[in-house]
Amino acid sequence: MLMNIISVIIGGILAIAGGIAAQMYQHRKTAQAIKCSLLAEIAATLEILEARRYIPFIERLIAERKVPNQPFSVVVSTSDHSFLVYKTNADKLGYLPPDLAGEIAKFYALIFSVIEDAKEPPFGQNPRERSVAEWEQTLKLAKEAITIGKSVTGTAGVPTRTPGSVPIDIGIPTRP
Repeated sequence: MLMNIISVIIGGILAIAGGIAAQMYQHRKTAQAIKCSLLAEIAATLEILEARRYIPFIERLIAERKVPNQPFSVVVSTSDHSFLVYKTNADKLGYLPPDLAGEIAKFYALIFSVIEDAKEPPFGQNPRERSVAEWEQTLKLAKEAITIGKSVTGTAGVPTRTPGSVPIDIGIPTRP
């Protein structure tokens, strides 16, 4: 009788332990998938920023207008599908280590702010012209996002372009 009770207790403990182990495995697997997906999206974003040469383009526009300090606009068209990985997984950042989750959230907050400054206006409206000082602030935010992105993807100090690729200057439309 005592052996039966001990067997039941041991069986119950093993069943609970197995369930906990399965949940821990699933949590770890989910965390790894989220981490890999977000880091891949960040790396792709960095490559796009470099390939399209947005930063040098805005730097050049700022340099050209330093003397007259004439306001100008930069319009970058974005898709509603941009940053889909982040948008569908933002609520799961808690799966990641706190430092990494914080840096990823900061990267996207900065990128979203930069996009807001340069996004295409609704149809029929002119882009908002911004002063040189405002564009310098946007540029600072963009560079900070790039630094964070390179840090979290492990590419700090490494060019984001693949060797041998040629940067593409798409001639972002501007208003003088």
